[in-house]
Amino acid sequence: MFLPTLLIGAWVLPILGQERFGVLITILSLLAFLGIADLGVGASLVTSVSRALGQNDAAELRRLHSNGLAVVCAVAVVLLLAAMGVAASDAGSHIFPSSRLEVRNEATRALAMFLGLFALTLPLSVVARIQLAMRRGHVANLWQIAAALINFAAGALAARAGLEIAWIVAGLLLGTLVCGLANVAGHYRKDPQLKARVGDFSRPAVRAILRESSFFLALQVIFTVAYAADTLIVAHRLGATEASVYGLAERLFSIVAVAVSVITAPLWAAYGEALGAADGAWVARVLRRSTTRLLAAAAVLVGLLLASLHQVVDLLSAHQLVVPFAVAAAMGLWRVIEAAGSSVSAFMYANRSVGVVLALGTLTALVSFVAKVVLVGRFGMIAMPLVMSATYLLLCLLPTLFYLRRAMPGLRAAER
Repeated sequence: MFLPTLLIGAWVLPILGQERFGVLITILSLLAFLGIADLGVGASLVTSVSRALGQNDAAELRRLHSNGLAVVCAVAVVLLLAAMGVAASDAGSHIFPSSRLEVRNEATRALAMFLGLFALTLPLSVVARIQLAMRRGHVANLWQIAAALINFAAGALAARAGLEIAWIVAGLLLGTLVCGLANVAGHYRKDPQLKARVGDFSRPAVRAILRESSFFLALQVIFTVAYAADTLIVAHRLGATEASVYGLAERLFSIVAVAVSVITAPLWAAYGEALGAADGAWVARVLRRSTTRLLAAAAVLVGLLLASLHQVVDLLSAHQLVVPFAVAAAMGLWRVIEAAGSSVSAFMYANRSVGVVLALGTLTALVSFVAKVVLVGRFGMIAMPLVMSATYLLLCLLPTLFYLRRAMPGLRAAER
């Protein structure tokens, strides 16, 4: 994940310059926004498939697999049409109003390219989610490693060839598309019984999946508003050059979030399977241990990143960008708090704690978004991670931990 969007800076910054590099980073940050494009189906399948696996229900596994993919493929078609509309629009001027006309036009073409290629990869990412739920996440991860290497190489070659941002974006998604197709082919070869049958498709099944996924769609919208809009806000309020600095810092400290997700993603599936098998005692024990250990590990990793900040930023930006230490420290604080929240969230998703997660998430998203928009112009980019840390800790994490103090005895009682 990090090779294309983090290391690519050292290759393309001298070629693109800070302004155009800021355009590239901002467009790539839209990956988080487009997480809502699958309507929450991918996330809901992690819970549903893992629970069906815990109940040893093969028919339900195939039904979820077939109808879930059908929904996402329909969304992909809509996104392809949207990409055509963006290509004919002036979207770049709305995102980068302070940039030069030629940069705004280039941004529009790059955005259309990004949206179209993302649409093609959308169904492939859902298969990776299903593999995670079926204890085969390591297979999808290996293909993602290969994809990251191809993405980095193709993106760097496009930049070195002097191509415009749209073709650099295409290179940065090439491996995702190619390796995703290879992963899907291997997935069906290993489990041919998962291939869709005519009788598997039904409106009630699709409605059931959409009903289940509506919770995760709402969560993804909340995540987008609360967490993923930062680079876009900085680009709009402070300019593309500032966005390049903030985007690089954000991706550097996202190493912490991805390291944590390596643990929490399979735990989510494991919690779902254990809850499906009514093994509440295991869930309670692992939740306590994983949260404590992930919090400590995130703190250590943040410390290492801060200790080597200037050297790493110089390497990644070819000595063209400087990330203020205060901004980096604030971003590190946010990633430590987020690590504890990610561990707890894995259980909350598997437990289908819809009301609590939506209520706290909505409140956090609204307060943080408004505060960021208001404060970034006054205090600069440091306001983004500080606002996120304060609002998430006070409005989401602490109330969730209070909820868990009441929920965990119920889990242990269920096991007894």
